[in-house]
Order: sequence, then structure tokens, then C-alpha cells
Amino acid sequence: MCRHRGRRMLCLMSVQTRHIAIDVRLDGAEISGRAGDGTDQPKAFQGWLGLLLALDGLIDNTDEEPAALR
Repeated sequence: MCRHRGRRMLCLMSVQTRHIAIDVRLDGAEISGRAGDGTDQPKAFQGWLGLLLALDGLIDNTDEEPAALR
């Protein structure tokens, strides 16, 4: 639910806690590994951008619709 207050729009959002395990391999400046939340197979990643994409995929993997999209 969003409310207008002057020029700003306030949106109420639900709070969720997610537990994510990350296995990291460092080889000099290179990073790779796997990230998972225990609900499916861990997602492999390579590089910092790959880690961010793996985390984004895990966070987006929810059963309920975010409050901001309702």
C-alpha cells in the first residue's frame, strides 16, 4: 500500500529474513564459488558480478509476492 505525502510517496514493505550460505574460492584477485539458501542446489558464480547475480537470484526466489508489487 502506497500513500502520497506531499511530493513523496511512502510504500509499506514486508520484512523478510533470508539465510544464505556462500562458499568462496579466492585465487589472487579472482573470486568464485557457490551460494545457496538450502531450498535448491547452490548457484555457482565466478567474479564479483557473478556473486551479486547469484545473491540476487536467491533473494528473488521467494514464494510470496513482494509488497511493493501488490
